[in-house]
Amino acid sequence: EKYVSKISNFKKIKIEHNTLDNPNAKEEGEIYLTVLGLSAEQGDDGQVGRGNRVSGLITPCREMSLEAPAGKNINHPGKLYQILAHLIAQEVGKISGVKECSVRILSQIGKPLDQPQVVSAKVIAKNFNQIKDKIYEIVDEKLNNLRKIQMDIVKGKFTVC
Repeated sequence: EKYVSKISNFKKIKIEHNTLDNPNAKEEGEIYLTVLGLSAEQGDDGQVGRGNRVSGLITPCREMSLEAPAGKNINHPGKLYQILAHLIAQEVGKISGVKECSVRILSQIGKPLDQPQVVSAKVIAKNFNQIKDKIYEIVDEKLNNLRKIQMDIVKGKFTVC
């Protein structure tokens, strides 16, 4: 904390490390441990090209993830949140008056997938003040149905290019 206060203007910080470590773990699923410290040894690395996007587009001047969703399991935030962001943006884009919508979702290792650290929807609309509650409802509805979205991924309902 002393170091951060010297190099920044943050008033309060919270540092968490090794957030998946559970000192009381009794089962394999309660601990994330690898020999080399890499996800590659757990088959969690998604060996695919970086041109693969959920939308099928490479959009260098717009928000996009560099995470390749194909090959990752349904619990991988990089895969799940890309699909979730895409679904939220599509739904918000259907609201009358919306010209553009992009969604960013940020996870924190060790936190439940349905509790992202940040969900940010950038919306360009003439009537934003009248539709912002609807946008919040869409985000909440999608987060509350995350398990269904995961099952739809398994069923192949979403393309991960």
